[in-house]
Amino acid sequence: MKASQIRIVECGEFNLQRGVVSKRKLEKLLQLVLKEEGKNLSGILNLVLVDTEKMQELKERFFGKRESSDVMSFFYGEEEDQTWGEVIICIPVALEQARVAGNSIDDEISLLFIHGLLHCLGYDDKEPQDLQAMSEKQEQYLNAFKKHLLFEKLINKALKQLDLSYAPYSGYRVASALLCADGTMVTGVNVENASFGLSICAERVAVSKAISMGKRDFEAIAIVSEKRDFCYPCGACLQVLTEFSPGIKVLLARSSEDFKVFDLKELLPHSFSLKQ
Repeated sequence: MKASQIRIVECGEFNLQRGVVSKRKLEKLLQLVLKEEGKNLSGILNLVLVDTEKMQELKERFFGKRESSDVMSFFYGEEEDQTWGEVIICIPVALEQARVAGNSIDDEISLLFIHGLLHCLGYDDKEPQDLQAMSEKQEQYLNAFKKHLLFEKLINKALKQLDLSYAPYSGYRVASALLCADGTMVTGVNVENASFGLSICAERVAVSKAISMGKRDFEAIAIVSEKRDFCYPCGACLQVLTEFSPGIKVLLARSSEDFKVFDLKELLPHSFSLKQ
């Protein structure tokens, strides 16, 4: 089944920073929400960006009240390769809400997009408990999406290092990118040696570099190879990672679009520890 796509329509007068509304990014967000909600919808979702006057006109036309609103949505039903719904966002209201809440306009639009999308999927917010449930869902999906984008960035960081690998004996170049708790990304590549036992993996290079920079808390590590396969870390690297961050996420990536995420304990369930 063909995945849902977004058509962005601008209607009204407003100043919006270029690049804030990214079709590619919002399509990824759409797919994440649909996947989590267990929905398979093909066709087009319209994202309509309007000014305050246009939103008031729409509210009066469909709800009989000429008032401003941040977001509206309509579900039309699915037909193959046809528009199945619309999410309408009022940009001036979104800008003001972002300012008051201290959010970026990017986050605010994403939240409103998720809110409208959830309405299309059958959620209601008329009762306080329903509104609370929707708000929690919005935050959950936005946080999951931001983590997904961060993981993509980490993987791309690793991919850019592959040419620096020194692997004349195996011919298997590997690179890694380590995400530190403070947001710093530290890279590493495998470094081989004619005395094979002295070779060091990309993961341990990154960890050693990070330790030398005063970093000891890590959130994730991305591992890539020039073969573009899923390159699993060896036991030694997993043990070294366990020493500092047993809760780290391990990303095995073919590309920034194709990757698996593991908890470290899934790959090394019985690590060595002096505390044992």
